[in-house]
Amino acid sequence: MPAARRLLLPLCALALWSACTALPLSGQGGRAASSNHSKVLIIGAGAAGYAAASRLMENNFYDLTILEAERRIGGRIHTVRFAENIVDLGAEWVHGEVGNVVYEMAEPLELLSHQNKGLSSNMAFVWSGGAVADPTEIELLLNASNSIGSRRDTLDQLVNYTGSYGDWFLDLFQQRLMTMERHPPADLVDRFLGWFEKAIGFYDGSDTWFNTSAQGLVHYKECDGDLQLTWKRNGYRTVFDLLTKRYPNPAQELPVRQRVHLGSEVATIRWAERVYGPNPYGSQPYQEPYQEPYQEPYQEPYQEPYRDPYRDMRRLEPQPEPRPESQPEPRPEPQPEPQPESQPEPQPQAEVQTEAQPDAQTDAQTEAQTEAQTEAQTETQTETQTEAQPTPQQHNEVTEASDVDATTPPTGTDAPQADDPMANHMADDPMAGYLDEAPAADPRPPIVVELSNGARYTADMVIVTVSLGVLKHSADALFDPPLPQRKMNAVRNLGFGQVNKLFLYFSEPWWPSALSGYSVLVTEDDLEQFKRKYPQYGVHGHWVQGLSGFYIDQHKPNVVLMDWIVGEPARVMERYSDYQIMMGCKHWLEMFLGHNYSIPLPIGFTRSKWWSNPHFKGSYSYRSLDSDRAGAWAAHLAEPILDRQGTPAVMFAGEATHDHYYSTVHGAIETGWREADRILSTIKSEGRFRTPYSQDRDRFADRL
Repeated sequence: MPAARRLLLPLCALALWSACTALPLSGQGGRAASSNHSKVLIIGAGAAGYAAASRLMENNFYDLTILEAERRIGGRIHTVRFAENIVDLGAEWVHGEVGNVVYEMAEPLELLSHQNKGLSSNMAFVWSGGAVADPTEIELLLNASNSIGSRRDTLDQLVNYTGSYGDWFLDLFQQRLMTMERHPPADLVDRFLGWFEKAIGFYDGSDTWFNTSAQGLVHYKECDGDLQLTWKRNGYRTVFDLLTKRYPNPAQELPVRQRVHLGSEVATIRWAERVYGPNPYGSQPYQEPYQEPYQEPYQEPYQEPYRDPYRDMRRLEPQPEPRPESQPEPRPEPQPEPQPESQPEPQPQAEVQTEAQPDAQTDAQTEAQTEAQTEAQTETQTETQTEAQPTPQQHNEVTEASDVDATTPPTGTDAPQADDPMANHMADDPMAGYLDEAPAADPRPPIVVELSNGARYTADMVIVTVSLGVLKHSADALFDPPLPQRKMNAVRNLGFGQVNKLFLYFSEPWWPSALSGYSVLVTEDDLEQFKRKYPQYGVHGHWVQGLSGFYIDQHKPNVVLMDWIVGEPARVMERYSDYQIMMGCKHWLEMFLGHNYSIPLPIGFTRSKWWSNPHFKGSYSYRSLDSDRAGAWAAHLAEPILDRQGTPAVMFAGEATHDHYYSTVHGAIETGWREADRILSTIKSEGRFRTPYSQDRDRFADRL
């Protein structure tokens, strides 16, 4: 085939497919079906979305689609190549071991490193001008800080504490200082506390620890074990290979990646008709969800079995007089089936063993026998005609089922034999044979999801895994109708922080190999002096005050320095170019280390920008004082929106919906599994689940 034709055919096929997806197709159950319809639609291909899809596929459910706004999978897990290194611009640490699902997947395969000692390990604290703080005094301050919040008795005090984490920490820290035999200088204590607040911000993402709820320490649960486990190679993106079973055996990979539609930014989720039925608004303004009174519960059509209408009519005919109790019922013998073209011959009366009766009773007995025989013959003829000619309803049911799976479980000689591999698989599959018949078409209107490019998708159930930042920024426009009040209360009042990373790449190390990094002790004079000296690098935006130091990535070949920047400085930093930020970092290093080292020009720079990306609008969630005041909880955000039958229609997953593992990847994965299990339970209870060898899998075989 010429090269031109090889290129033309795929383009023609793509154009034909695009045209077909734009045309409505005739559906079943009163639905205008679409080639973009799925039983389950997952919004977001991050950890929660991937976890939900993989759990569904593990249970042989493949009728799903994943819409991802970015041009990549991963969400807030973003592993990139930087020079000859692999770095994580998003999630980096595996927080803990016991009860951590990421650890349970990765540790048996020896993918994690326990060598990370944390920020305070072998680290120098320096003043501007290069003076190094006394290591003994720094150790006293670090020990006092780390002891707060790690003791059970101090956490128990937080149950009824209504203040901020900053207030609670400073009160206990002052108590620790009073018990020290050696008191560090006051200026060192002040500068150290400024640095420690930034370090705490790395974990919760709050702009200031005076907005972080102290009670959040009670609700958040740490997994026992190493809290700063890192990946030996390939970064956090490895977790997606573990979820889909691509690693360690690619042959066992679940086809999640094939279900992802990249660059699919969701604009609107229309869910009212699915939940409230057609024309949910009517002539009245829309009321708050869950507040409209429901007069009658929704009923599935065709609940009653088919009954012969003529049989019901015969029941209305006059019935013969009841016989006296002493008179036994006549038992006529079965009549032969009538011949098509001849009248049935009269049958002799059956002999009835009774005692001698008067003539009047004998006449009544004979009349009753004749009527019973006539009724039996009429029923036989009617039932024969009914079986020979199916009703329109029966025909439709067979036709609809044959479109999906018109077969029944084989029996007898047609059943799979013991050596049939399909039979062996189904015997081992606990879900096999649950319901081999195709389910009836769902008559309820679907949920309609519209993309920013105008494309439309429909689904019976939707899992929303977008970040809390996106919900805060666009929930009012994203959901039509608006979300229930209690869920919006959680969206508005749960905290969502901003943490960015900066990476500098040097041609060779210029720092001591035994050192893990430098933390800077910054004064207000340092900030003012720096901003006056280097205004061209955007420092007038005050982003440099968010820099806490520079730290060596222990798993890279000693050529990368990195820093975290939190809160408002992180948002301001995103406004400036890479060159401005890179040069600002270089001069910041010179201000604190230039008296001791010759700082070369970095030859590479990269950073994250989570706030300015409209698909994230921040990094991860935390519990704020506003959360406490408004009574907003992650459980409220996690509540599904149910239809009138109690079936989940719109579900929510992601780290912010976890009760006590919020802000973590293992928390996000658990929420994806939670919603997938909710769907599987719903499908089984509705009798809509089929084996992997039914038409359901065959229907999607072209995507596997």
